[in-house]
Amino acid sequence: MKGALRVCRVIFSYPTSRYPGGGLHAYYLSDRMPVDSLMLARRLPGEPLPIGPSVRLKRLFCPNPRVQGVRSHLVQLFRVAVKFAGVLVFALQSAPFMLLQRPQIVHIHAILPLPLGFLGKLLRAKVVLTLHGTEFHSLRRSRLMQAAVRFTCDAIFCVSNAMIEPLLEMFPNTRIVYTPSGVDLSVFQRAETERKRQIIAVGLLKWEKGYPVLLRAFQRVLDRLPDYALVIVGDGEDRDSLMKLAGDLGLEDRVVFALQQPQRRVAEMLGESDLFVMSSVSEGFPKVLLEALACGLPLVVTDVGSCGELVRNNDVGKVVPPNDDALLGDAIVAMLSDRAYHDECVRRSGPVARKYEWSHVANLVHHEYQNILAGA
Repeated sequence: MKGALRVCRVIFSYPTSRYPGGGLHAYYLSDRMPVDSLMLARRLPGEPLPIGPSVRLKRLFCPNPRVQGVRSHLVQLFRVAVKFAGVLVFALQSAPFMLLQRPQIVHIHAILPLPLGFLGKLLRAKVVLTLHGTEFHSLRRSRLMQAAVRFTCDAIFCVSNAMIEPLLEMFPNTRIVYTPSGVDLSVFQRAETERKRQIIAVGLLKWEKGYPVLLRAFQRVLDRLPDYALVIVGDGEDRDSLMKLAGDLGLEDRVVFALQQPQRRVAEMLGESDLFVMSSVSEGFPKVLLEALACGLPLVVTDVGSCGELVRNNDVGKVVPPNDDALLGDAIVAMLSDRAYHDECVRRSGPVARKYEWSHVANLVHHEYQNILAGA
């Protein structure tokens, strides 16, 4: 794209046929933005999702070991050392591509590859970091990370309004910009099918998602609404422990662990369901809430990140505190029992989702790139 803004986007998870949910925020921004994009990503198994002609994707080797079940200090220290070495290997492979492109903006979509920001500074590019929920909390706990961000980044983009004030306290001289998640309305849309008596949750099976609380809440729901089922879509390190907990609670016949699914299958499953529930204890602005709204689902969410704000401001469901299975169960029963309010939330859901279509978010980010380069 002759004369276009040159952006190098650094992500560690590019969506593939094996890992369809990884890196979608960066993927859609690149796909929908009229810029000359170089995308540097860690190589993951599976075929990469196709992307627009203005994007050059380079998938690079980067070791990232996952040690499950072992918590010894020695093993964890080894894991950290290998991760650090992996980032250096990734940076060395990235350098020639960045030197050839000479980006004006280096946009890093995770904390771990932040060292590429140093290379961006050497190339006189502006460096931008996008923070999601979990990484935001990691940053708050680490003075070393804060120092690296302070030295490297010209701007920080965050997916939740709740992050802005603490980020301004940590980085008073850095540009802080709210850039929300988005939704692909060509994939996620309301289906004209009959809904099942089914509650659905979507997300990685890890501690941040609060699934033990959801399972205990669902046990309470069955006491009053015994004909409902719960479908949990996603995979992760807590899969075995969550399946065991479901068995211990006597929920084997009422809970389905659907594991990882392609986007279009997730959209179908949302379209078959009657209510979306998010039980997270830590979030930013998960795009799955917008996907559920686009598919015509009311929401019951915990008040973390921007989740409660989205639901309250648009009156599309109920909000409860995190880590409270009793209140979560009551909110689910209330939503499913009050069909007039449930259907009103369904009516409002589509217009809310349309405000967050990825093209709108990409336009916002593109405008911020121009402001950063202009020093505005």
